[in-house]
Amino acid sequence: MTYSEMQRTAAGVSMAMTVVGSIILIGCVGYLSIGWFVDGRWGWGLVGIAMILVNLAMVFLQFRKRRLAPAPPLRKAPPGRGDDDDEDDD
Repeated sequence: MTYSEMQRTAAGVSMAMTVVGSIILIGCVGYLSIGWFVDGRWGWGLVGIAMILVNLAMVFLQFRKRRLAPAPPLRKAPPGRGDDDDEDDD
């Protein structure tokens, strides 16, 4: 595994963890915000809605960044490792 492949894998894991964490946070804050609105705590309810909107924007930007990223270059096997079929050494 090359350095660029490890970097790409780490970026994918990081994005997945960010999205999963945002979804969990949106669910929890949404649940709390409903309770705050029912109790008449309008300020906290609005803060909860603002947090949900910021997290939705972050998830959207994560997917947008991933979609706009250039395609990774094709991996070529290094010469002399026995996996290149161009040369016959018979």
